[in-house]
Amino acid sequence: MRVALAMACVACSAWAHDAVAEEPAHDPMPSAEQRSLTSSQAGISTGKIGQRLPDQSVAGIRKHIDEVFARNKGALHALYERALHDNPRLQGQVSADIDISADGTVSRCSITKSDLQAPELEQKLCARIRLIRFGVFDNPQSVKKSFDFFPAT
Repeated sequence: MRVALAMACVACSAWAHDAVAEEPAHDPMPSAEQRSLTSSQAGISTGKIGQRLPDQSVAGIRKHIDEVFARNKGALHALYERALHDNPRLQGQVSADIDISADGTVSRCSITKSDLQAPELEQKLCARIRLIRFGVFDNPQSVKKSFDFFPAT
């Protein structure tokens, strides 16, 4: 694929053309690993898409889910930080019940307890949690997760 860059000089109404660059050909369909890397760079996916979690024990699943939430903690706290601009005294703990399908997608997120008293933020937190991908489990999973939101001091 050839790409030519052109730039107009506003002051003199002239066109300057940069050298034509040759881009490497891209595969039309990236591999699962490439899709995973792209998604995880966006902060959504956590592992190889469609890959089964190797340790399906209760402890292994719990550890994996905790690691996934740890990797997505920044995105959740970014929502909180934005809400702090509107209400600087916003702080507290939020508890959520989360159902994860066997394919690793979040099928349900509901806030069960919140000290924040900020329904819009709580909805945004659940919407962001629904974007997380956990990998493939043998069975659907239900977890209760608590998040602490306190302003940085």
